[in-house]
Amino acid sequence: MVNIFNLFLFLLTLWFSFMMAGHGFSPHFLAFGLFASALVSFASFRLKLIDEQSELLYLSFGFYRHFCSLYFKNFFKSISLIIDLAILRKSLHPTLHKINFKENYSFNPALLISSLNMTAGLFAISMEDDQIQVHAIHEDYFYEFDILHNVLNLNNINDDNLV
Repeated sequence: MVNIFNLFLFLLTLWFSFMMAGHGFSPHFLAFGLFASALVSFASFRLKLIDEQSELLYLSFGFYRHFCSLYFKNFFKSISLIIDLAILRKSLHPTLHKINFKENYSFNPALLISSLNMTAGLFAISMEDDQIQVHAIHEDYFYEFDILHNVLNLNNINDDNLV
């Protein structure tokens, strides 16, 4: 997430979609979602997990399209990974990968890190200059993540040219 308001709106959108999927709309659930989203956003800001930058990506449809599709695409993969880890059905071979990219991008690199972290089995460890270190639970998870596709999506995230 780029800033506190982006994080708040993203969490609130997820909360509202889950509320509507459960067919349980009520003012109490909505108020709790507003409170929980604000609390998590504020705590993330105070812990300096997000920047103070003021980019208006939350007004862009491409921002929500990218992260919501990534979330829903990886939901069942994450459940499968949890089950595999719980019953030791798959032998794991943790690997460390480095992603190098030049300055040919028009997005905040934090968005690519967020995309990696929302993918099952991957976690971005650090970023130095134009290099991201990624920890993969198994190398297959890293190779299933289509880096080029995600970078192209992130380059087009500002599809309505509001920023």
